[in-house]
Amino acid sequence: GAIAALFAERHPTRVSHLVLLAPAGLMSGAAAAPIKLVRRMRCAHSVVRRVLRRGAGKAQAEDYVDLTSDGARGSLATLRVQAEMRTDAFDAFFGSVLAFPLYGLRPTASVLSATPGLHVLLLWGEADTVVPCGPNFRAWRDALAPGLGDRLEARTLPLGHGFFVEDPHATAEVLHAWVRKVAPTLGMRT
Repeated sequence: GAIAALFAERHPTRVSHLVLLAPAGLMSGAAAAPIKLVRRMRCAHSVVRRVLRRGAGKAQAEDYVDLTSDGARGSLATLRVQAEMRTDAFDAFFGSVLAFPLYGLRPTASVLSATPGLHVLLLWGEADTVVPCGPNFRAWRDALAPGLGDRLEARTLPLGHGFFVEDPHATAEVLHAWVRKVAPTLGMRT
């Protein structure tokens, strides 16, 4: 979601409809403090990387509410194989912790809110512990709503951070309903 938001901000003439799936970018206070600290302490990166790598499997499982769902089982199995076959895969994840826009996107949200004609679907898992739904969902919704008005649809699902994998059918239903709603703005019939 944060990457899509940044793209829409930089290329407003190329984006008329935007789907944001649990975007990071507006984390603040206590949630952002450890990330900011890790980013500043370059000398500690190797230690932090080792600690995070040891807890990666547990952290990945926390992306889902229902670990027995086909999506969660398949995704976790794929991640286990990836960890066995590509030992450097975790380094890519750690690189994202250091570089991904987890906070500081309030100006981006303001630009999107003021973008004429932009339609946005903001979708989040209520049980998200990676980018916690409560404060982050509200922050995005409240930042986008002033300029977008009824062009913003903000929804949550009773799922975790990986909601689109955990229950792709529920996610598809929300997306399909939104596309039907905004299709006339594209001159499309559904």
